[in-house]
Amino acid sequence: MNEPITAAFRWSQDEYVRAQRLALRYSKQGRSFYLIVPAIGGIALLGAVVNLCRDPADWTGYALLGPLGAFFCSMPLIARRAAIKSYAQWPDRDMDVQCEISEGGIRSGTAMVSSEINWAFFQKGIRTQRGFLLLSGRSFHWLPVHAFRDSGEAQRFSELAKSKVKDYKQKA
Repeated sequence: MNEPITAAFRWSQDEYVRAQRLALRYSKQGRSFYLIVPAIGGIALLGAVVNLCRDPADWTGYALLGPLGAFFCSMPLIARRAAIKSYAQWPDRDMDVQCEISEGGIRSGTAMVSSEINWAFFQKGIRTQRGFLLLSGRSFHWLPVHAFRDSGEAQRFSELAKSKVKDYKQKA
């Protein structure tokens, strides 16, 4: 691969929230957050309903478990709100991101900041319908499909990422 792959996109709030949601969905920490926390909320709500059906006069169980269950069930919404708040504090929000991808890694930057990441940094890669998510611990790198000049460039990136990232998957 002689010629580097280029990609460019605007790091908008919608793009950031989408990438954050996907990173949570596919990371180990995020899977537990999106599966276990709402499940705890569902169990608490079920306990509140069972307690209310068993003894309608006793509202203490319902009063404790109902709000607790609602809180746990709403954690994904709270996480989205936190992502929007985090994005609002970024100094380079809503800027154009330029990426150059080669055998050595990914070089990306905005008008304010630039970075170069070696392929060995990424532990996991996921291709979704909307883009490519590269994960390393709690950090992620997002490249939307629309950032590439054409579908050929996106396919070249997919093949390169597949050869460089140990755990690479394609999701529907």
